[in-house]
Amino acid sequence: MSEDRDEKLHCATACRKGGWAVMMAEVVKTFAEFLQKRLRAKTCESEDCLRYSFFAALLDHGVPQELVVLEYPHPAIARKK
Repeated sequence: MSEDRDEKLHCATACRKGGWAVMMAEVVKTFAEFLQKRLRAKTCESEDCLRYSFFAALLDHGVPQELVVLEYPHPAIARKK
């Protein structure tokens, strides 16, 4: 197993043990890097690109995909998702 993979597994384990704050700081750093790349490439044309870049950062740090909800019903607007 590679060092990078070991680090991701460690991060996912810490995440499950309550180390969310530390893990999220790393996720946000990676998200910022991903977003900068998108902006330089001029491929960010909607909020979807932000959402998917954040999802990719979560996965990159070992967050299990089944724990991530990308779409959630709007809390104040009826019938909006």
